[in-house]
Amino acid sequence: MDTFEALKDLRFYQYFCEISAIPRGSGNEKAISDYLVTFAKANGLAWERDGADNVVIKKEASFSYGNKPAVILQCHMDMVCVSGSDSSHDFLRNGIIPLEQDGFLMADRTTLGADNGIGMAYLLAILKEEHLRHPKLIAIFTTGEETGLKGMAALDASELEADRMINLDGEGEGILFASCAGGERYEMKIPLKWESIHEAEQRKCYKLLLSGFSGGHSGIDIDKGRANAVILLARFLKVLVKKRNYHVCALEGGSKENAIPRDASACIWMNEDEAAQALEEIREFEQQILLEYAKKEPAFTIRLEECNGKTMPQKELDILAEKSGIHPQSLEKLLSAVLLIPNGVLSFHPHLERTLDASSNLGILTIEEEKVILRGLVRANQNTKREDAMNRIYQLGLLLDGQVEVKNGYPAWEYQEISQLREYCCRIYQEMYDRSMEVSAIHGGLECALMHEKRPDMDMVSIGPNLYDVHSPEEKAEIASLIRMWNYVIKLLDNW
Repeated sequence: MDTFEALKDLRFYQYFCEISAIPRGSGNEKAISDYLVTFAKANGLAWERDGADNVVIKKEASFSYGNKPAVILQCHMDMVCVSGSDSSHDFLRNGIIPLEQDGFLMADRTTLGADNGIGMAYLLAILKEEHLRHPKLIAIFTTGEETGLKGMAALDASELEADRMINLDGEGEGILFASCAGGERYEMKIPLKWESIHEAEQRKCYKLLLSGFSGGHSGIDIDKGRANAVILLARFLKVLVKKRNYHVCALEGGSKENAIPRDASACIWMNEDEAAQALEEIREFEQQILLEYAKKEPAFTIRLEECNGKTMPQKELDILAEKSGIHPQSLEKLLSAVLLIPNGVLSFHPHLERTLDASSNLGILTIEEEKVILRGLVRANQNTKREDAMNRIYQLGLLLDGQVEVKNGYPAWEYQEISQLREYCCRIYQEMYDRSMEVSAIHGGLECALMHEKRPDMDMVSIGPNLYDVHSPEEKAEIASLIRMWNYVIKLLDNW
């Protein structure tokens, strides 16, 4: 039978279609929360809803399963709403219609919401089905996961009568996550001094632009050996300024703390001879980058062009009008901060082979009046590693007469050497599909981290089907994998 035809006969797919029809972007979860409450009432199930619109639904154990330990099944109800440039989809008013294409579920030029709509659909089907055999079930549906794990942070876990939890927010069949990274977003502010450039009448302002680097997500791609455009900019400026008395008057780069910067730029006062010399040095630097990054950065460019007032941001126009530049001592501190701040892979996991453990990403460089601001994100699957990296950032800020602030910190879900639930899940998968399950740690945040903080006694795993390009209009879910993982979850409960 065609896999899509088989999928359409499964109850969880019917629920996925119902869920998808309800707008449920992060911050807009009231309607889907209402839907879950209505579902619980219609099926005679005990339920609770808290002030964060989290919903907990409970189902008693099947006959002869009453003496088995209860289990929590957990997912989040919000989705990331992203559409293509050629789409006019209104995520506040319109739902998603899943489409089948070449063995995958997709949406029409928008995110599909399989993250974490598939997990929700699995849970609803399990709660609905009367013939399934299972222990007592506690289904937890949380809000605001995609914008900082807000629902799980607000959840009262003290009365949950279970010490095992299966999180259904994984995105790779055959991979069992047993740990996730904690993180801290930092903001380093370093004071800047400015000086007038008396020779500016004989000089022009040129813009140095580094662009087209691969970039990527700081959790998924930080270990792929890609360049950080902001750090390369500082590295080149350090050499450039040391050779000649250039005056730098603006710098910026990157767009998000959790994204590896793809672009960076600086404005520099130069005369025509200096600009010609700088062009030669740019060509040399390009060759260095090509050698150092080989095939990792095939499409980058480094350009030097005379500033055009028509296309420049207002803050740069103001600097030009004032004919000012960053004081050499301030520039030295600024470049030192960028070049010395922890960045990239910091360590690998001591228990899980070839698994990333700690990293730091310098994501944004901006100048705001009398200060330069560096923003980034530290991740670590061990809390002590995160604290160590942040201490280094604090110390660097102190040495440079700056200040460091931390925003939106969250803990790690640390790997536990002994886990009966993990061993059980791996054994059942091996028995069903005759292949080993990979035990891994995700270098990003999962709600398991906050549950672990609330309930350190909780034995947890995170699993899910094959999802690709989540959080993008190209998001897709492999239909065959959806079916296999549905059968796997049912088997887990049946053999409990």
